[in-house]
Amino acid sequence: MEFNSNKSIYLQIAESICEKILSGEKAEEDRIPSVRECGAELGVNPNTVMRSYEKLTAEGIIQGGMIPKVQGCINAVLGGVGCTHIVNGTIPHPILLEIFTDKGIGTMVTLK
Repeated sequence: MEFNSNKSIYLQIAESICEKILSGEKAEEDRIPSVRECGAELGVNPNTVMRSYEKLTAEGIIQGGMIPKVQGCINAVLGGVGCTHIVNGTIPHPILLEIFTDKGIGTMVTLK
């Protein structure tokens, strides 16, 4: 994707995703890449992609996936919870693996 210097990159990414959905190139049920995947693919910072996804989520264009989970964790931490964890529920015993292994298997969200 080539970016236009006259418009914010996050807006260009959001518009590109909208165009793909409206044109039928992406079906409603298709998975949207993670912010890291999309950032690596486009050569931009994942935070830029996150801004795009936040905009699309706020507008109701995309929903589901990791975005509501991450937003819930952020809201909890901002509300005073020390840290939150997102674990993969498709593998056996994810909570036990997160708690009782040094490596863990999830993503911890904290303020620092």
